[in-house]
Amino acid sequence: MIVSNDLFRVKEYPEYNPITEKYKRIGWYKEQKRRCIEGYWHSGKWISGPLYYYINFHHIWIEDETGIAQRVSLPFLRDIDWELFFYYEECRGFSGFDEDLEYTCDRNYGPDRDLAVRLGRISLEQSESKIYMPSREYLRMWHGTPKGKPLYANSAKNMLSIQARGGGKSYASSGIAAHNFLFDGAIDYDDYLSQKREKTPYTSDTIIGAIDTKYTQPLLRMVLTGFDHLPGSVEYMGVPYASPLQVSHTGSLAPNKEWRSKNGSLLRHRTFKDNPLAANGTRPNLVVLDEIGFMTNIREAWGAIMATQSSKQYQRLVIWALGTGGYISGKSAVYAESVFRNPEQFNCISYDDIFDNTHKKIGYFVPYELTLNEFKMGENKITDLNKSREYIEHRRETAKESTDTSVYITEIINGPQKPSEAFLVVEGGYFPAFQLKEQYQFLMQHPDRLSHTFKGSLKIINGGKLEWVNDTTLEPIRNFPLLGDEDREGCVEIYQKPQIDPTMNRIPPMRYIIGADTVDKARATTTSLFSCFVFDRWTRKIVAEYTGRTDDPTEAYEKCRRLAMYYNAKIMYEQTLPGIFTYFEQQRSTFLLADTPTQLRNKATYKIGSNTSKGIPTSETLNRSGREFVLSWLKEQLDVENPSYTPIKTIESPALLRELITWNKDGNYDRVSALSALFWLDNTMYKSHADHTEANKSRAQHPYYVKMGLVKKSITNQGAQDPRIADIIARADQAEEAAKEFHKRNK
Repeated sequence: MIVSNDLFRVKEYPEYNPITEKYKRIGWYKEQKRRCIEGYWHSGKWISGPLYYYINFHHIWIEDETGIAQRVSLPFLRDIDWELFFYYEECRGFSGFDEDLEYTCDRNYGPDRDLAVRLGRISLEQSESKIYMPSREYLRMWHGTPKGKPLYANSAKNMLSIQARGGGKSYASSGIAAHNFLFDGAIDYDDYLSQKREKTPYTSDTIIGAIDTKYTQPLLRMVLTGFDHLPGSVEYMGVPYASPLQVSHTGSLAPNKEWRSKNGSLLRHRTFKDNPLAANGTRPNLVVLDEIGFMTNIREAWGAIMATQSSKQYQRLVIWALGTGGYISGKSAVYAESVFRNPEQFNCISYDDIFDNTHKKIGYFVPYELTLNEFKMGENKITDLNKSREYIEHRRETAKESTDTSVYITEIINGPQKPSEAFLVVEGGYFPAFQLKEQYQFLMQHPDRLSHTFKGSLKIINGGKLEWVNDTTLEPIRNFPLLGDEDREGCVEIYQKPQIDPTMNRIPPMRYIIGADTVDKARATTTSLFSCFVFDRWTRKIVAEYTGRTDDPTEAYEKCRRLAMYYNAKIMYEQTLPGIFTYFEQQRSTFLLADTPTQLRNKATYKIGSNTSKGIPTSETLNRSGREFVLSWLKEQLDVENPSYTPIKTIESPALLRELITWNKDGNYDRVSALSALFWLDNTMYKSHADHTEANKSRAQHPYYVKMGLVKKSITNQGAQDPRIADIIARADQAEEAAKEFHKRNK
């Protein structure tokens, strides 16, 4: 049944004389306070207390009809406002109504029933007395008749919301914060009055926070606007009388200060930029974090805030975190999105991802089409989705016509229709994030692509040969960044096994190469991962990966060594950490490590047979060049008939895609570093080979090659040769080097 929103609006605010009509005035506002605390029933539908307060008493700034100026007014009551405030009730632990004898939302009667009975929280008879219904479903029901007061027996949850601009989330959140302070966190008005009479009033503790004051100040101004315009303030005979809803207070809302009400409730202002522990020493029941897309320390701050309640059996703390699509920056985007895409690990209510169809749970997302007031229809302001989406499509098509591609991308991230668009970062992004996001979402929507790869290990069998062994119990690392409790060991994953050249009956030399980002320390001492990629230079695709962290770093080195032998590949790495060279030297396998490119050799330190002769030195200039090589590869055209088919569409590692999407100079990106080393080898291999060929010109002029017709006599003196000679010499050199190592091992 459709119930009109107008039934929940206060039609008139009576202007009672504060002296002669004092008790009428008090009586009317007592009823309004009850509704603001317990909610209000009309025509079988219930509106929550916080939403009733927000639409009837909390003024906000809105655009006037001309769209030129703003004015103070009460907010609209739209479809998305009902949804947002119902989710707030779910976060508060809503568990049903006290007069509903048939249904309950108390989890002790549902998913937690067996444990609740065993622990004696409810009896078996009680557990069978009511039908359990999740609060998300129950709150949206039409109940027919009033069901009494709301109950809050469930433990509280958090919410992380990402929305497009213009949805009013900050105004709504300012109303939630103001409500918690004004009504002392009470949920039952009669209990509220009883506690006040006994001089033990309920108190609340509200924190408004963000990474910096430039993000907290706008939200605080919205709260203060609501306080300044509370209905009911009058002046009689020159004496001002405050609104009966107003609360007297002392203190300051300067950064890291607070207001304290007469009852003892607190409204605190906290910034977390230099101190993720800024909430320590408080006992909040509500923390509103605004613009989390800029909180580089969101996980540390979140954990510290949660710790303020960790000793209690039932959580009463709600972390209410807000982010704006397109208002996300650099390193912080990585961590904000990690919370959004792993909501249950942060005690957040979760939702099926119906937008990107990733088959996973996400935080709360409001797409652009639901935020446009122009398309809110009827007295209940329900979105006309057809018109709204048509309008958005028109804007996007217009932006796409621009010669500047950033115009189109900016249009998308400022008006996201799915979470993957909301977390795109233009500012500071180095790699083509839009195309990388598309590939990432493709993999998330087609999990079969991830399940069909080879996962396992390489075993050495008789004769020193390598054999691939599948192991279905192993799982590669798919996420980036990793959360605290995720497994870090990972496993070797092969996308394509090495290809044998039938004419040679072996893997061609220099077809496959490896780039590695190494570690020297045990797993417990650092969060960095060992990462290596195998690359097919012929197809220009990544064909294998190992990324992970083992208790002993030599275990990771060995996985990489076996990949090199399996693919007949050389390994390029940063020579700063000598652990991998030492291990390969012990295994008599330094021939698998790529030589330092000629142009990078330091004459003062370069020494054949030492770590300085292998890998590449470390410097920001070389790292930047490596990233430029990676970027160049990502933009390569793999199909002349399909220019959009680039190597991006061949990447099958979700974590690598995530690193490329979110890369910034302040973060730790092990896979990107491994790719940088790989493409240093790819881009210098020809040069090194050319230098080696020049040094062996005399061998190229051997009479045998002339006799075989591989060198033209007429230009022999100029050193000209058939291109096949270079390949023959390279093969001979590699075979000779391998033979030397074989003899060393078998002395």
